[in-house]
Amino acid sequence: SRPDQPHLRWRQPADPQAPLSSVVGMTAPNERCVVAIDAGTTGVRSRAVFPGRADLTTSSYREFTQHYPQPGWVEHDADEIWRAVLATLDDVVQRVGLDRIAAIGDITPGPALAHRASAQAHTAAHVLSGQADSFSPLAVPAVVFSDPEIAVTGYTLDEARAAGLDAALATFPLAASGRARTMGEAHGTVMLVHTPEGVVIGAQLVGPHVSELIGEVTLAIEMGATLHDITAAIHPHPTLSESLVETAAVGLGIPVHVVPKRRSTTPASS
Repeated sequence: SRPDQPHLRWRQPADPQAPLSSVVGMTAPNERCVVAIDAGTTGVRSRAVFPGRADLTTSSYREFTQHYPQPGWVEHDADEIWRAVLATLDDVVQRVGLDRIAAIGDITPGPALAHRASAQAHTAAHVLSGQADSFSPLAVPAVVFSDPEIAVTGYTLDEARAAGLDAALATFPLAASGRARTMGEAHGTVMLVHTPEGVVIGAQLVGPHVSELIGEVTLAIEMGATLHDITAAIHPHPTLSESLVETAAVGLGIPVHVVPKRRSTTPASS
């Protein structure tokens, strides 16, 4: 999709038949770099200019992988123009040794999520202005706004085990949630992935408004919270947030509103 990062400004001509010219502004040490992009039907040319510094001007050209009949192609394949921008910025870095360009959002490794890009932007702004900062979240939540909603953060059980972690899964059905029942939406499940010590390392939620709950689990992961920490925090009743406490209680082996798993009483064979 078209980049929407704070340090990039896009401008498209009102006439869709006119050659496309976009402008990218980015912070540089005491200077401002402007990247002008002109797209035709066979390729796109980009030119980076530092106002007042003709010696830093550089340009690059990228030929399209397919033919576009009209210059206003960006709405159909923004990846083409973005690759051209990246080619120019890379050229600037290689030629002038500029080390003050920050990348955020979809062009960085990881999930392409707006809230992740926004968090990266805050870090980038701090670093570019000389402040000590880094982007190293332990978990990035993601939500599918379907019916019912789906929300995830951190590890799944399989991912945790693949990473070499000894992990377990605690599950609580929303059919046992009083609030979910009063809403008439008791279909769903809350799952917490945790270590044997009870440290929460992931969650997967399915149900009504779980998009509003996943942030609490993400905070728990970032803080290194345990299942006991969650059960110790009093949650208001009746709310869907109580389902997190209920799930943590299941993980601790002290469920309240669901039947605990029966332990085998069969003696071990000699």
